[in-house]
Amino acid sequence: PTITIDAEFSIAQRHNDDDDDNNDNNDNNDNNDSDNNDNAMMVFVDPTHIRECIELLIDNAVDAVGMAGAIQLQGVLADDGAVDIVVQDNGPGIPDDVRPHIFEPYFSGREAGRGLGIGLSKCWVIARQHGGTIICESSAEITRFVIRVPASNDQEEPGNGA
Repeated sequence: PTITIDAEFSIAQRHNDDDDDNNDNNDNNDNNDSDNNDNAMMVFVDPTHIRECIELLIDNAVDAVGMAGAIQLQGVLADDGAVDIVVQDNGPGIPDDVRPHIFEPYFSGREAGRGLGIGLSKCWVIARQHGGTIICESSAEITRFVIRVPASNDQEEPGNGA
């Protein structure tokens, strides 16, 4: 499939001042691409978890579109300052009767033997841990997953029960 990235966005790890031992190299890194690009969107997240969520969504999209499809990854700045991470594909879509269940643990809309049904539920948990949401919009022509991550710096640390 063809995968396009329509906007530059950075995934940056928030750290506590108490964690300075682990972040000595980060304080002197002034050559970060996001620092040099005024159009880059930046959210403070657990980068491992958000990357995992994006990878799971892209893996699902690749399964849906096959070799002839197209997948698009976008970062969109919302009006409220949040960042929407959008993974969209032109696969066959998710049936209406399946869509209400896709974020349930161990639910799989695929045929038996393909998938355990934990990927999208894991994405839902990750989004919630970041004080955000994940939604799915789907039709016969397009499926779009949107992870909304608040940009507020006063939210609780990702992964600490938020």
